[in-house]
Parts: sequence; structure tokens; C-alpha cells
Amino acid sequence: MASPLQLGSGAAAAQTAPQTAPSSPASTPASFPPVDPSAPTSKPPPEVEVPIPDVASVGKPSVPPVPEPGEELLDRRTVNSKTFTTDKPGELRTELYEAPVHFKDPQGRWTAIDDSLGTSKDGRRRNTANVFDLSLADSSTDKAVARLAVDDKHSVGFALDGAAKVKAKGDKHSVTYFKVRKDTDMRLTSRRGGVKDELVLASPAAPDRFVFPLETQGPHRLPR
Repeated sequence: MASPLQLGSGAAAAQTAPQTAPSSPASTPASFPPVDPSAPTSKPPPEVEVPIPDVASVGKPSVPPVPEPGEELLDRRTVNSKTFTTDKPGELRTELYEAPVHFKDPQGRWTAIDDSLGTSKDGRRRNTANVFDLSLADSSTDKAVARLAVDDKHSVGFALDGAAKVKAKGDKHSVTYFKVRKDTDMRLTSRRGGVKDELVLASPAAPDRFVFPLETQGPHRLPR
């Protein structure tokens, strides 16, 4: 008689060991720099100083001053005119002159001519303000009793031939050389356009011929 089937050991042998998932390799945690809890989290923006507007001037446009009646308008000057305001709105008054009353200064502005004479360190009397420099000598025997210069390189002057040595006597606009020749006085006057030369003859015995030698500097062209 056959022996009964022994399942104990067979069952044990038939049992398959349970499969387990392969273990994944251990991951390395990310490395971060240490955090300083006292450090600020972000950089503050730079401080900017904002000017505070003047409340009184906000919204108020600048208004040019209104000229008073009779005030000269400098921007309307020309070489021989002046323009003034009047007491009637929109009405102006312009004065025209036969001779120049203004000259342009180095900045290009029309400047009032001042032909009054003042003294200088060299003893000569000079006009105050003009496009040219006029100077008058203190002595009648100077080689240029009158000299007119337009710049440092161009000038013209004259003397009186045979003049006696006389000291000039002057006022605000002219100088006079008394008895510079026999019964003759010579007066030089500063003018807006140059210089005026006058001979005052006291008697018929005064000379009837006068020579004025010229002194020039720079190129000059004489009229034909």
C-alpha cells in the first residue's frame, strides 16, 4: 500500500519566497549655506531727498514786470533811437537823433554813448564810453594833442605845428589851449562821432595858416 503523500516538506519547498522591491540608493540631502538669522532678508532702497515745493508758488507762472510809463525799452534801442513806454496801453514813443547815441559793446548790447571826459594815469583826458577811444593831451606840444583809436593797433592823432607850450584847461567835454599861437586859442571838444577842433582868432594879427601833422598807427587808406 502506497504511503500517503507527504505534503509538509513539499509544500514548504513549493512555497516561493515573497519578492521585495529593490532598495533605491540613499539620496544625499542638498547642501545650503548656513543662514544668519540676524542678517536682513533684502537690501533697503537708497534714500532719495525729494524737495518739498513751495505751496505759495505752486501753480503761479512767472510774470515779467510791467514797465512804468516813460521807461525806456532797452531791447528796442538802435544806433540813433530810444523807445519809451507811455501811459496809454500799447502806445510807445520813439526819439530819433541825428547823431549816434548808442554803440554796441563787446557783448553785442546797445550801450549809451558817454562823451564826457575823464582823466587817466598818463595825464590825458579820455571819453567815457564809445566805440572808439578819444584822448586829449595835457600839453599843446604833444605829438598828438588829440588821438582817436578804434583798437590797440589802429589809431590816428594830430598835433599843431609851431604851437607854444601851453597847459590845457578843460571842463566836462572840452579842453582849451590858450595863446597856443599868436592871438590864437585852440579848443578840442569830445563829440559822439569823434572830436571837434576849433581855432579862436583874437585879432587880425593871428596867423592865417595852420599845419596839423598826423600820427597814425596801423594801415590807413586816404580818400582820393
